Amino acid sequence: MLIEIRISPGKWKLKSVLHDIRHRFGHGLKIPRIPHITLYGPFEAREEKVEEIREVICGVLQGVLPPKYWVDGFENLTSRKGKVIYYKINAAP
Repeated sequence: MLIEIRISPGKWKLKSVLHDIRHRFGHGLKIPRIPHITLYGPFEAREEKVEEIREVICGVLQGVLPPKYWVDGFENLTSRKGKVIYYKINAAP
């Protein structure tokens, strides 16, 4: 299980960039599902706990405005699973 933020505003633009990269650098490149930010995970939870986890997250976020953030360049690294290029996201105070 993952806890993540799915990026709605601008999602189409991010997907467009990914498809452009795929077109330029090879049709075999895997295009990930909807662009997202993983907050926590992966972890395991029993199926009967999923609704309780969702309720806790909703309770924490109740009344909280969406976070403001900006993209502050990008970095790249090599991990056990391969190379990664990622955008640095900074949240407003």
